[in-house]
Formats: sequence, C-alpha cells, structure tokens
Amino acid sequence: MSLENTVRKAAKLSGDLGIRTLDLQANIAALAERVVEQAETVERIGTDADRLERDQQNVSVAAREAKEKASAAHDVIDDSTRRLSVANANVVQAAGEALARAAKTTHAKRNKPADDNERVLRSHLAKTDLGPSGAVVGSTRG
Repeated sequence: MSLENTVRKAAKLSGDLGIRTLDLQANIAALAERVVEQAETVERIGTDADRLERDQQNVSVAAREAKEKASAAHDVIDDSTRRLSVANANVVQAAGEALARAAKTTHAKRNKPADDNERVLRSHLAKTDLGPSGAVVGSTRG
C-alpha cells in the first residue's frame, strides 16, 4: 500500500470517526434529556406519595373523630330515650291517677258504678300502647 492510499484511508476513517462521534454526542444528549425527565417524574411521584400519605393520615384522624362523635351522640340518644321513657311513664301514671280520682269523684257525685270509669281509663291507656304502670305493652317501641 502506498503512502497516498494510506493517507486517503486514514482521512476516510477519520471522517467516519467524526460522524460517529457526532452521532454518539447526539445520543448522549438525548439520553441526558430522558434521564432529566425521568428524574422530574420520580420527584413528582415522591411529592404525590407524600401528599397521599398526609391525606390518608388526615382521613384516618377524621374517621376516628367521627366515630367518637357518633358514639357520644349514641350515648346522648340512649340517655334521652331512657329519660323520655321515664317521663312518659310518669305522665301516663299521673293521667291514670287523675282519671281514677275523677272517676271516684264522678261516681260519688252521680252515683254511677266505678266499673264504667275504670273501663274508660283502661280504654284511654290502651290507645297509648302503655299499661297502667307506663310500660310499653304490645309494641316494639323501646
């Protein structure tokens, strides 16, 4: 091989090497862009994961507070129901006693049999689903 051919071959290889180097630089630049984009995506995912964790903790706290409030409300309702039941029983008992006194007074004034007054009293008590003691009779109410 002659010196001239060697120089030509070296020049051609040098040109090919330059082109390949430029291609490699372009590939490296594109790879660098993709790595930056992926790093930004990973950072956004981390930020979103942190936000989701905080949101989950907030939901957990809110659920616990709601459960506590519901339990307290349930206790208040139970207590109110018990008090209302006692008050209702007292009213029915007082009404029964008043009717009995009225029946005695009416019986004494009109000289009517006491059985009629007792029947009226029992009829009124039966309409309220409550017995003479104020206890619920024949009903599913508590």
